[in-house]
Amino acid sequence: PLVEASAGYAFMRDTTREENFPAGWYFSAAANLNQWFGLAGEITGAHKKMTDLEPVTAKANFYTFMGGPRFFVKRGRIVPFAQVLAGGAHLRWKATGPIGALEPTDTDTKLAFQPGGGVTVLLTPNVSVRGAVDYRRIVFTDADAFDEHNSQARAIAGVVFGWGAR
Repeated sequence: PLVEASAGYAFMRDTTREENFPAGWYFSAAANLNQWFGLAGEITGAHKKMTDLEPVTAKANFYTFMGGPRFFVKRGRIVPFAQVLAGGAHLRWKATGPIGALEPTDTDTKLAFQPGGGVTVLLTPNVSVRGAVDYRRIVFTDADAFDEHNSQARAIAGVVFGWGAR
């Protein structure tokens, strides 16, 4: 299709902190400019309630907003693709309970890069299903409280709707 929109479930693993974010979603849109190249944009959310910090309970909400090139090859009903997205990653967390010296809420937005790929399977000319995996790297500066960059792995599954013919 000339234009497509996709939405679905996303599972994220924070490989730096070894934490899973099982409650996630994604929405992406793309303009396919020719038979092998398109421009994609994506918004994602991943959520986790951390109860292992007793007596503090913290809720982490992680959002990204990215865009970049997508390369694909149509082979019958199967369309493998690779993409490299860049943009922002926003973390918002809130702690409740007797938290002492910790701030009860905090937010932070950083630059992020996300290479990945997957496969789209065409069910009809306008409806498809998609599965993909990617690796996200969040860049911190020397002025940040963290000494290291943050890495995440992610898997998605969703449905794709397409409009227009090429």
